[in-house]
Amino acid sequence: MGKASHNHVHNDINVEPRDLTVHEARRLLVVAALNDGLRRGEDDLRERLKLVPNGWRDWRLVTSTVDRLLTAIYMTVPDEQLISQQHALSHSEVSVKLRSATRLPEWVHIKADDMDMLVGLAIQNECRICLRTDSEVRRCKLRKVLQCVIPPAVQPRHGCGYRDIAGEYDWTGKGEFNAP
Repeated sequence: MGKASHNHVHNDINVEPRDLTVHEARRLLVVAALNDGLRRGEDDLRERLKLVPNGWRDWRLVTSTVDRLLTAIYMTVPDEQLISQQHALSHSEVSVKLRSATRLPEWVHIKADDMDMLVGLAIQNECRICLRTDSEVRRCKLRKVLQCVIPPAVQPRHGCGYRDIAGEYDWTGKGEFNAP
């Protein structure tokens, strides 16, 4: 992911940065993590790709095109959210887990809209009325799960970012929080 700044102006981008929605932030993080994973694994595939006509060139074309596209997209994102995306990316990776026929799945697929509904309801109905101290917040199981699903845009020094979100915004039921 590029630097968290709009100092480098992309020639084709001439828009005022605007906030990412929950869906956009999640999808952008997946694309950035996938591209990061591709770049980290390219040395392992270099010789194999050279066996394929134009394989190495095509690989580099894909990764450099995604790099340029991500850079252009980042130009449309406010600095605060860009920093949050960088932080989340530094703690993220895209992984593929092969399923075993003999074990129950460790991961469950859930539609993004359903996950947004669960997250929004949890934040609105639990975090809004939370009175935990800083030490209790650090041990909060719901907070730990929410941080895995959707990290808050800003990490507060004290308290819980989800309590702040619930207090400042109303959940729309569409995966977004709006100012009251």
